[in-house]
Amino acid sequence: MSALNKPSAPELILPDENTYIDWAVDEFRKNEEESSFIQPTDRTLLVVGSRGVGKSTFIVKTFDLDEEIKPTLGMEYYFALNSDLDAKNELCNIWELGGGTIFSGTLYSIERMPNLSAVMVLDLASPSTLSQSFKTLIDVLLNYVSRRGNLEELKSAARESMKNHQDADVVEPFPVPLVIVCTKFDQFQSFEPEQKRVISKYLRFLAHRHNATLYFFSSKAPTLIRNSKEVMLHFTHGFEPIKKAQMDYNKPLLIPAGTDKFESIDEGIEDTTTAESYEKLLNHYFKQEPPKEKKFDITPILAAAKEKRIDDLLQLKEEELVVQKVEGDLKGHLYRSQHLSTGEGDVMFDPRF
Repeated sequence: MSALNKPSAPELILPDENTYIDWAVDEFRKNEEESSFIQPTDRTLLVVGSRGVGKSTFIVKTFDLDEEIKPTLGMEYYFALNSDLDAKNELCNIWELGGGTIFSGTLYSIERMPNLSAVMVLDLASPSTLSQSFKTLIDVLLNYVSRRGNLEELKSAARESMKNHQDADVVEPFPVPLVIVCTKFDQFQSFEPEQKRVISKYLRFLAHRHNATLYFFSSKAPTLIRNSKEVMLHFTHGFEPIKKAQMDYNKPLLIPAGTDKFESIDEGIEDTTTAESYEKLLNHYFKQEPPKEKKFDITPILAAAKEKRIDDLLQLKEEELVVQKVEGDLKGHLYRSQHLSTGEGDVMFDPRF
């Protein structure tokens, strides 16, 4: 029997006969030119949160964007404009990290995030995942900020902003302005009073420890959407930070950075400055566990974002895989014909193949 000839795989050539490498270089240069619209005077929001927590909904509702709310794959870009005379800048670039943290590596492809503020979105309707979600997300943010090169300078400025606070010696201000947005308040309202109190205490501790602004949000509550708009104007366009604070556990929390105190959060806790006491209390009511990973179906996203060149490349790769599969099948049949022969020219095939 003659040796099996290896089928030749299709060359990875684009429709205009340029190579894939040529195309990739052109795309990189084009993207570099397009990204030059980001100016040093602009402000930037980086929004992170567990999958399904409502990040896109928060962005669209807060900034009155005419955008379809759909699952985010990788990084999604939005922008908010404000031409008010009190605005220190007209444009704010908004980046959303989709898919929880599984796409966190895409953060490092975006170098230009001037005047950065971070927004962490947590799920009030899932109190059993609050602790792990916060720890995971704060690490993602800190890792990104650390790679920007001026971490010590940012830390120093953050500490300086708290120097006159009574808790200045025990807080750990985040290197860039941080906002903790807690979504699904409409579902949270149905919790027992003691459960709401424990969750609120824990969130207040996290926010104050990191000198973050904290507020509750619901896309179904016009008042909370309006509050969100007012709070975010400071971070997106340099307006004066809001002064009002709402610390009543029976109402949606709204606590600007630097306005809380450890002694006010819970006088009954022996050590109000460490996370262990609050985590123990939270775990007593809601056993803490990692956020459940939901199946991420990329098909509808790809269908809604067709790009001819990418689709052509994908088709070529799929055709190459088909050729490789055929080659593998032929090799399998050849192997069986050589090793399972009965001798008189008859070939016995194993029915398992």
